[in-house]
Amino acid sequence: MNGVALALLMLGATLPMALAGLGAGLLVERITGAPGLRERVWGLALLAPALAIAAVALVSPHLSRPVPVGPPGTDPTILLTEVAVTAPPAVAPFQTLVDVAWLLAPTILLGLILLGMLVALGLLLRRHLLLGQLVRAARPLHDEALSEELARQAAALKVRPPGLKTSDRAGSPLLAGLLKPAIVIPRALTRLPTKRLALICGHELAHLKRGDNPRAWAEGLLLAVMWFNPFMAMIQARLNAAREERCDAMALRQADDAARRAYAQSLIETLRLSAGPEPQSAFIGAGRKTAMRLKAILKPHGPASASARAGVLAVGVALALAVGGASVALAMQAAPQRPIAGRATSWQQSSQENVWSPKGLVVVAADRMEKRGDVAYWRGRPAVSLSAATGDPARDAALARVRFLVNGRPAPADFTPNSLDPRDIGLIKVRGSAGDEHGATTIDIVMIPPAPPAPLAPLAALEPPTPPTPLTPLVAPTPPVPPTPEVG
Repeated sequence: MNGVALALLMLGATLPMALAGLGAGLLVERITGAPGLRERVWGLALLAPALAIAAVALVSPHLSRPVPVGPPGTDPTILLTEVAVTAPPAVAPFQTLVDVAWLLAPTILLGLILLGMLVALGLLLRRHLLLGQLVRAARPLHDEALSEELARQAAALKVRPPGLKTSDRAGSPLLAGLLKPAIVIPRALTRLPTKRLALICGHELAHLKRGDNPRAWAEGLLLAVMWFNPFMAMIQARLNAAREERCDAMALRQADDAARRAYAQSLIETLRLSAGPEPQSAFIGAGRKTAMRLKAILKPHGPASASARAGVLAVGVALALAVGGASVALAMQAAPQRPIAGRATSWQQSSQENVWSPKGLVVVAADRMEKRGDVAYWRGRPAVSLSAATGDPARDAALARVRFLVNGRPAPADFTPNSLDPRDIGLIKVRGSAGDEHGATTIDIVMIPPAPPAPLAPLAALEPPTPPTPLTPLVAPTPPVPPTPEVG
């Protein structure tokens, strides 16, 4: 498998992996509404495809796999070694546009995927540059009461209080910055009471405590690289919804019902400000997820039951096993080829008439090879295989630039070595193309002569037949005695 095909295989494998993760996450949401468990499963579902591909890239060079050669009956213990053969171009019919497109399709597809990655990474960088401009242009928010409450909450969470700013361009409250984080509040929300603003700041402090900003960067990079995978974006949206619910729970951990209603009202007011193109945080959410979040704010979920935790654990283990099995299969596909016990050496010749034509390939392998002059003698379980590039044996042999002999005589036009049983081959002689008028390598397949029939057992000497017993001669019957005459 060439590099382009392998790259497409690995990228394409993220589709079923992400789909499995999406299914696992949806199943967990039916089991429990606890945001903590949901967030863990959605996080695993988002990272699993990327971790699997990374593991394949790191592990596969240290693995190896055998490659079978020839028909199914051939011993699959042959090492393939690519040997380039320079063949003079021959006149061949030019392939159709469909054949050319089919040949170039993998390369074109991989190129489009890479181009899409560059565009997605560029958009991600632009979005963060705009966010940085917004933070730099924002003005400090001078509210002593809010600053004191922010410092108190930060001390309770054991984090350094971030800067507090306000901006007309912000569409929702957000925490921005990696090295010097700052909370930016839309100017339209600064008129809210200090207690409600403190709850909003508490939500952003929860993000700071959890380190969600670096995670957002990493998730953005992952989605940009896997832009072609729609399931990844769906998983990230649900992960973000669970994350926001968890930050709400941290901000409202000591709030009463009145404070919860006020916080929900602040969320609704923020939604009204989010219609414009201004940068927004995940504070507001969208659609059904916002409705679920409001419900969780007003009626928070209790701790997950033991049965729910067991169900989530089972789903997580099943997802890990599925992704792990797929990773092992990919790693074996990506692993370099190796010989396994049996064949000591092999030789391979391939050629093409032009870049659009099928590739001819012939492989010879055996336990040992001895070179005498320009002839190589392959002994010890020899085997030979010819690729079925066109389906016509004569054409396939011509593409591979070989000429077959069987026991020193030219093989029939429809001959293919793939039809031979390797156990019937005693020797393979390979002669270079220098002495051939057509520039073809000659491969002479010497078959093992059939064993002579066993001699017939000598026939035992025939004994003379026993003469028949002579018949007993018949005795003439005794004539009857005449009656004696009576005397009167």
